Amino acid sequence: MNASTNATLPSEPRGLPVLGHLYPLAREPLEYMLHLSRTQGDLIRLTLRGKPSYVLNHPALVEKVLVTDARKFHREGNDTLRQVLGQGLLTSEGDFWRRQRQAVQPAFHHERIARYCAFFVDSTREYLLESSDGEFRDIHLDMQRLTLRNAARVLFDIGITQDMEAVTAALETIMARFDHHWFGMLPAWLLHPIERQYRKANTTLDRIVRRHIHDRKQSGVHGEDLLSMLMQARTEDGSSMSEQQVRDEILTLLMAGHETTASTLTFTWYLLSQHPEAEARVHDELDSVLGSRLPTLADLPQLPYLNQVLQEVLRMYPPGFALLERFPDEDVTLAGCRVPRGSEIQIWPLLQHRDPRFWVEPDRFLPERWTEKGAQQRPRFAFYPFGGGQRLCIGARFAQLEMALMVATIAQNYRLAAPPGERALRLHASITLRPKSKVALRFVARSPSASRTGLQHSVS
Repeated sequence: MNASTNATLPSEPRGLPVLGHLYPLAREPLEYMLHLSRTQGDLIRLTLRGKPSYVLNHPALVEKVLVTDARKFHREGNDTLRQVLGQGLLTSEGDFWRRQRQAVQPAFHHERIARYCAFFVDSTREYLLESSDGEFRDIHLDMQRLTLRNAARVLFDIGITQDMEAVTAALETIMARFDHHWFGMLPAWLLHPIERQYRKANTTLDRIVRRHIHDRKQSGVHGEDLLSMLMQARTEDGSSMSEQQVRDEILTLLMAGHETTASTLTFTWYLLSQHPEAEARVHDELDSVLGSRLPTLADLPQLPYLNQVLQEVLRMYPPGFALLERFPDEDVTLAGCRVPRGSEIQIWPLLQHRDPRFWVEPDRFLPERWTEKGAQQRPRFAFYPFGGGQRLCIGARFAQLEMALMVATIAQNYRLAAPPGERALRLHASITLRPKSKVALRFVARSPSASRTGLQHSVS
């Protein structure tokens, strides 16, 4: 990191009159920010909406804001997110957030997560039984539906077949709403039709979740799902959550728990389809460890290369490519520069994940880089796909296990091949990182050495 200790502001890349840097950020945010990260210093200064904004461009600065001096910074949340998620863990702040985090944390203990692993495999097995050799499928749509099914089982201990279409459509409408408010560039009158669709989608999700809460209250029967856990949870003062708070946490887990996982799985299949040597190593490892039986939680430590692949996917395409902004409560010094109280601090994991100072050939897919020695040589915040500090994603381990078991189950039985002449993957920076368009891949049944007979048997 730069050793300068002067109190001057960092130089600012050239922008447009009035708009400042809004136009390139709204047009091609990922490409523009990656360009700035490699041409500017450790602290990038931008002008957005007529105000200065500072982007952290070094792992040590990220650690300072998220961990070392975290008490000097606060988040202000996101009004659009709060309209959907209320005061869930993603959007709440301060003491209220700390109480909720303490109440929800037991739902993500390892023993409880382990109970769902057999279902992840079973639901993926059912998905494969609906697939056929040579079939082209929209893999992103498939992964969204599959992870939504998983989320519904974990949250409600049921499938949501009767609600699947409504929930999927509502979530897509809400994601579109975030696209239009990415930098607040459009006037309110132009957004009116979008706002109307968004409110309708929000009402649909609210109605479905509240119905499940009401049904559970009426039955008086509590199981092992997260809804039961939240309804029975107690904060440190012994109080229970209100129905509204249970609703907020359920929607937070539903939205965050399937959207980011689906995108990461899509990126995984795309990258493997483009790198047959890596795909072959995954298949060899699965054949050696599993033979023809379906994977279990106990198998994952014996699949190190599969884990390396997933780590590399998360490095290249972190779903949370940018975290919610932080604001200093007092004047602070970052990279030797004085940053005034109340300034906007932007944190983009994508920039550290692609920084050539810490990653050899950062734009290449190289799962082999994930050796223990390599990890020890990198700064702590050169890689943080699930955030960091107190706000580390509560479901990080949950998501990693789900993805590993789903990839193992599918790759054991099929290759996913890109069609001839497939164009490069285009990315879309919404509230999460997603594919910009349909990702069509062809299912190719593997050789007899990876028998599909195991798909006929449930592991539940």
